[in-house]
Amino acid sequence: MRHNFKPLYMQFTFRCILDVEEDVIRDIAISGNASLEQFHEAIRDAFGMKKGEMSSFYRTDDDWEQGEEIPLFDMSEAGIKSEMRDHKVSSLFSRKDDKIIFVYDFMALWTFFVYVHDIKETEKDESTKVILSIGKMPAKSKEKKFKSNTPAREEEEGSSRSEWDDDDDDSEEDEDEGEDYGYEDDFGDDD
Repeated sequence: MRHNFKPLYMQFTFRCILDVEEDVIRDIAISGNASLEQFHEAIRDAFGMKKGEMSSFYRTDDDWEQGEEIPLFDMSEAGIKSEMRDHKVSSLFSRKDDKIIFVYDFMALWTFFVYVHDIKETEKDESTKVILSIGKMPAKSKEKKFKSNTPAREEEEGSSRSEWDDDDDDSEEDEDEGEDYGYEDDFGDDD
């Protein structure tokens, strides 16, 4: 007896919301077999952003708190972080409303709130496509400061001043002395 089982594929539809004042939204349908790197490219292209910028996904909770980073490329000195190409969409998302934060271009900090809008089974592995487009990409990103998920050194030590603030009190008594960088200014020969 011969069975004609067709493999089923998972098709994810993500709602990608750009963090700006006006509504700028794209719904992107992508295969569960796609890598996060391919998903990064789909988001970049759907919003018309230029190629060649660094980006990262950040795991998040239901309150959109930034968690573990999944970078486009591992830039850590130890070389131990996983990269986007190491993760399939289906390995990170399993149910509707699963969330992730996407940051594109670390100079502009384009930030996207991304969540699973729908998941369906298909008989073939569908290609990536934009299925909803609302709003236009603004010329400039919303001004924001990057928040690291690593505690600051001063918080660990309970200090109220940064290690970079030592001796930066701008008092007038030190103005004529110049900066002291911890080495002698005389570079001549010592005869």
